[in-house]
Amino acid sequence: MGEDDQTRGRSADILGDIFLDNDTVHGAIVCHGRYVRSSLLSTLLELRIQRTQPMEMLRYAIHDSPIGKLRIVCDTRAVRAIRFEDGNTRHTLPKQCVRGGPLCDRVVAELEEYFAGQRRSFDLPLAPKGTSFQQQVWRALLKIPYGETTTYGELARRIKRPNASRAVGAANGSNPISIVIPCHRVLGSNAALTGYGGGLEAKQRLLALEGGAIATR
Repeated sequence: MGEDDQTRGRSADILGDIFLDNDTVHGAIVCHGRYVRSSLLSTLLELRIQRTQPMEMLRYAIHDSPIGKLRIVCDTRAVRAIRFEDGNTRHTLPKQCVRGGPLCDRVVAELEEYFAGQRRSFDLPLAPKGTSFQQQVWRALLKIPYGETTTYGELARRIKRPNASRAVGAANGSNPISIVIPCHRVLGSNAALTGYGGGLEAKQRLLALEGGAIATR
């Protein structure tokens, strides 16, 4: 390795980056003072390329539902979030988010049908972001039928993690797409209402809406 390459390597140690020249990697990643030439290099390069790609435009809508204001966030392909507008600063909109869009309009329309008792399932592309375990729990939530409830313990058994009811509860509470991914259909072990992002009153009203619609069949 020449002097220039060594200089590049030392700079990489400081900057935590990869040097590119004419689409070829000339530098090396330095780890604890040693040069690393392995699949790690290509992996980090791939991550850098992902970071430098333009961020996808997000769109949002505010829906004034019967149980409170709902903030809907979508990208061009799928729904990212439906959250209660509760002033929680953890879920502020990103700067690149603009108001309105066809998919947001579609979400609002289906929510209106749901609250009017005219829709029991949603036909929307979903893209919630979470860990693999959270995704597993959220997929299980989607299988709970309209008008029915389950418990955290039973949900844990359904995903073959019978001892993970607490973790299931945490994943349930982290669900970013309220109502459409029906975390409100999960109750405590004694069928008691437990925590809900929109508040227990909202959860009770959602369950009453679904139970009332089932009773009128």
